[in-house]
Amino acid sequence: MIAEVTPFTYSLAVYPLGILGLYLTFYTEFDETRYWVGFFGLTSLIVTYTHTFIEPPADIINPHSSPIIGYLALTLAVALSASLIFGLIYLVRKWLQERE
Repeated sequence: MIAEVTPFTYSLAVYPLGILGLYLTFYTEFDETRYWVGFFGLTSLIVTYTHTFIEPPADIINPHSSPIIGYLALTLAVALSASLIFGLIYLVRKWLQERE
């Protein structure tokens, strides 16, 4: 266990923000599309930045016991970033259509 604040510590904020978004979406009249655009925009920026600059691919691949597992971990990190970016693109298009 690490007794200091790391980027992972900040990443835990995504869970209460996601729960808040689900609450707003299903239980209120709040314009949830704008919220989700902000949520996906912020999380895609943070995840992509983290897995590119703070924890570059070599730092994802090398710690594993097998290169295959390391490349699988890298593939999952790229897939996570891609899914957030595609979700952001979808939500921005939806938001722009709603504004028309």
